[in-house]
Amino acid sequence: MQTLREVTNWNPHLNHTYLVEGSKMLAYIKHGTNEVHTFAFPLNFNRSGRKFEDVNPSPFSVKKSTITVKGSSNITYEVDTKAGTCTCPGFSFRGKCKHLG
Repeated sequence: MQTLREVTNWNPHLNHTYLVEGSKMLAYIKHGTNEVHTFAFPLNFNRSGRKFEDVNPSPFSVKKSTITVKGSSNITYEVDTKAGTCTCPGFSFRGKCKHLG
């Protein structure tokens, strides 16, 4: 996995920080915030015509394919983007939740 900050020379408010694996985006942080947005399934990530720099250390809390997210009541859950699972009660009860998209 790689953490990339976009540095394309356009409106800097559009340059976000991305967590990518190969050609797939797993999560992003919107410019000017610390809020991590994750996806139930990795999205295609096109780098064409854009510039990026590596970010170290990564602002994402990642363990392999697992991303840490904060729920609506400020409780932290682990979302496994590859397996499509979450540790929240909603996923445990219904088999799906808002943290997976």
